[in-house]
Amino acid sequence: MKKIYSILIILSVCVIISCNDSSSSNLPNEYTNPFTSPPAEPSSYKSFNNIGGGGFPDESGQSCKAVIYQGTLNGTPQVGFAIEDNSGHKLKIYWDGSIDTSSTNNIYKLSNEYTIKVLSGGTEHTTTSAPLDISIEPHTNPAAVGIFTITFNSPILVGGVTINSAAIINAYKY
Repeated sequence: MKKIYSILIILSVCVIISCNDSSSSNLPNEYTNPFTSPPAEPSSYKSFNNIGGGGFPDESGQSCKAVIYQGTLNGTPQVGFAIEDNSGHKLKIYWDGSIDTSSTNNIYKLSNEYTIKVLSGGTEHTTTSAPLDISIEPHTNPAAVGIFTITFNSPILVGGVTINSAAIINAYKY
């Protein structure tokens, strides 16, 4: 009986320790949806301009919805970025691979090597024969920590919508 009480006390102490505020297992802090919650340190350097895409206005500032992601999905390295404006236009582009976060990355992917999704006017466009020709590099301002500049080197026609050549996105890295 004494052994059972000892085990229960040890388990109780473990539960108390693992559930306190300094624990790394606090569920609300484990996931941040970049489009519904601001990042831990919102950056005024986020922006997108000259996108085209059926009506994307230029946007910038802490509330600007522009993110870039690099991680692994089902064991495959992936890179992607997304923007969303206040009127509901969305652009998402992703592909298998990785980027060097310390230097300029020149990315060239054939149309079957990446996925693009543009939501414009309530219609999602996903079909393109255009290659993805972009560069991704850390923002040039040292104060823009975690911000990467994505520059389109050629236009992309997707459905009936064109993403402009020279479109620029300054996205926060998640």
